Amino acid sequence: MSGDGFRREIMLAAKLQHAHVVPVLSSGDADGLPWFTMPYVEGDSLRTRLTRERQLPIDEALRISREVADALSYAHARGVVHRDIKPENILLEAGHAVVADFGIAKAVASAGQATALTATGMSVGTPSYMSPEQSAGDPDLDGRSDLFALGCLGFEMLTGEVAFPGPTAQATIARRFVHTPPPVSSVRPDVPEAVSRLLEGLMTQDVGERTESGGHVVAALRSGATA
Repeated sequence: MSGDGFRREIMLAAKLQHAHVVPVLSSGDADGLPWFTMPYVEGDSLRTRLTRERQLPIDEALRISREVADALSYAHARGVVHRDIKPENILLEAGHAVVADFGIAKAVASAGQATALTATGMSVGTPSYMSPEQSAGDPDLDGRSDLFALGCLGFEMLTGEVAFPGPTAQATIARRFVHTPPPVSSVRPDVPEAVSRLLEGLMTQDVGERTESGGHVVAALRSGATA
């Protein structure tokens, strides 16, 4: 176990102070077992909300996407990649999105903690939302990997379906290399075409062609182009 690696990643995450980021309050080591604490956030997770409602109203889905993108833009500018953006890690506090567990996926991997994925040689992350490069085990991920996951979130909030379904973790991982999700506007016609194109740009398999920054997503969602 590399406690030093865990502490290094947690210290980076602890520097994040943003309205849409759940902060790390403290961390330490107890008998060789690294630990960290975060504040209690009152409200549902996005997963709970999606389980209950399946699809979200368009304006609310876009606002949540914008708030998550704002948090990602802030973190990426400070060298922190989340690596596990998914509905369970998006908490809805007073209706607004706050992103939990920044840096935790890499910290856990650095500490050598095996998970269902790492036990089979895969990267830490959640199969339905992992970027192709993360799925392939690329150790040098940048913010565009998180933006791929953000595109998957947006697709799910607006359509009620996951972008890359599969019966097993391995099948789900493989699907993103051969499957292109349908345009959101073809599944839900009242979604603006500009929003549909934005999500397509986020979920592009080729990282070099993907939307580059959370700031771009925030600007696009704030502009009249998505109306």
